[in-house]
Amino acid sequence: RRSSDLSRLHEIQHADETGRKLAETYGLSAIVHLVNEIQDLKIVASLPPRSPGRINLTLSGRNGEQTVSASYTHSL
Repeated sequence: RRSSDLSRLHEIQHADETGRKLAETYGLSAIVHLVNEIQDLKIVASLPPRSPGRINLTLSGRNGEQTVSASYTHSL
């Protein structure tokens, strides 16, 4: 299954601290199958101050010598 098939990010109802924490949890759940392939994996969700109703999710890590990163914005 692809990560997008496993993501629960669409379930987040509010762009607040609770939604930010859920985005981090759901982001990790969506890519847990990559944990053995990506080293130093970090998932950070933020609430952009100038974009109410949005949660930015950034995933980054290393796969050998290559840096891997992805960003996702969830709008409510």
